[in-house]
Amino acid sequence: MKNHSGIVNLLLAVVVAVVMVVYMVCRTLQPAVVMPALNIPMLLTLSVAALTLKACIAPESEYCWVVAAVLAAVTFGVLFWAAGEANARDALMLGLWGGIVFAIAERIFHSLEARITSGRGGKSAMVATGICLILAGQCFAGILL
Repeated sequence: MKNHSGIVNLLLAVVVAVVMVVYMVCRTLQPAVVMPALNIPMLLTLSVAALTLKACIAPESEYCWVVAAVLAAVTFGVLFWAAGEANARDALMLGLWGGIVFAIAERIFHSLEARITSGRGGKSAMVATGICLILAGQCFAGILL
């Protein structure tokens, strides 16, 4: 089974689901806790986490990035709504911006991944690249969401 065409969306769904379970458990057990805002840096962090996992688990996988972005939008919207972190309107906006952020992050990460794999970089270089991409995206805090 060498075809890993859907692994990036599967990993994104797992990462977002784990974060939403943590949100729900924290809201249930400790209602006064202040959780991180669901904004562009959070969407970027979840996207880059899934892309980094994909680069470490199945670096040879091929997929259509447009379909992956559409599925990422659905994943963000549905899982945020199902966890009760967003109402229907906010889930639609988070889904829309989640798909856009995922598509941009995927294109940037894919080009960086191509540069790293042409040299002597290993899996730790992918993790460091993901962290740098997350830190670069922190400038979008408070914008649009």
